[in-house]
Amino acid sequence: MRPLVPAVKLSILTFALGLSIKAWGLIHVVQKHETLSQISGKYVVGPVWGKQGSLVRLQALNPQIEDVNKIYPGQAIVLDGDRRPAQDLTQAPIIEDSPAPEPSPSMVPSSISTPIPAPAATPSAIVQAPPPEFQRGSEITLAPYYAITGISLRDSVGGTSLLASKWNVGASLIYAQNWTEHSQSFIGLKLSYFEFDPPSDTRKSLNPSSQILGGLIAGANFKLSDRFELLTYATYQREIFARVLSSTSVVTDAVLIPGLGARGAYDLLKLRPFTLGVAATVELKLPAKIDAYDVRFGTTVGGFLYLRQDLREGASNVQTELGIFSRSQNTSLVEQTQTDLTLSVKFFLDGK
Repeated sequence: MRPLVPAVKLSILTFALGLSIKAWGLIHVVQKHETLSQISGKYVVGPVWGKQGSLVRLQALNPQIEDVNKIYPGQAIVLDGDRRPAQDLTQAPIIEDSPAPEPSPSMVPSSISTPIPAPAATPSAIVQAPPPEFQRGSEITLAPYYAITGISLRDSVGGTSLLASKWNVGASLIYAQNWTEHSQSFIGLKLSYFEFDPPSDTRKSLNPSSQILGGLIAGANFKLSDRFELLTYATYQREIFARVLSSTSVVTDAVLIPGLGARGAYDLLKLRPFTLGVAATVELKLPAKIDAYDVRFGTTVGGFLYLRQDLREGASNVQTELGIFSRSQNTSLVEQTQTDLTLSVKFFLDGK
């Protein structure tokens, strides 16, 4: 009878070689139903989402992936940028959760009736690593804008007038704090300057205090999927209202109005580095009271298209928005509707 020592040694050597390959492996083979965000969250340190998130860094290591939403079973994903590129897979070990190969029948002596079982597979070092902790960060958004504004006015006796803007320019500054990978809170302020262009047959003017408008905004933003996010907010800002409406003049005020609103945004098309999307906004304007009249409940509704450019890591993202908004809010003196056609450019800067 032949000794068992050579077969046992060979089995142990095969098992040890399998473990060493698994521990050294830095390439992942895509399995069925896996997504790139799941892979980055499982193997790459840091938060998944954001300009410096693991998903962006993982895609940078794999330039062959043009769309993060399109990967296929059997595709090789590089996990470590210090290693060889993804195209060179001739000698690169691959991470797979399969057991070490069982010794072939030719390696087992013929006198042994029961084959030697293969050792149980041990998960690779990367799989055993604890999930990465989320690293909180902050972001500052600067958004200058220009708007074409028209305000339609009608008083209780049937008199009407239309105010058309000559200038409506301003900017908002927002500070946002990321609390989780999918949520953030924010607070900011907005300033704008109004000047109207009256027709030649009517004198229309703004009180000096109502030519400069401003307000505060605070709320939270929730990323509900890779393409959809929901924003809820509260505002407290100055709005224009008519005090006097006659055949010869229109006099306006600026009144502080609280409001509650929500906005949904959806990415329609992603062509790296650009993203085209659509958003809709609805806001409830709460009542207020001043000496001359009462301001009643009102609403603001609108929507806009946006084009976002995602630049490389460490640079700012830029988003251009073109939208239309309508605010209907009456007073005890005048019924009025304000319509704005707005062009805005947002610059997203790292707050750290």
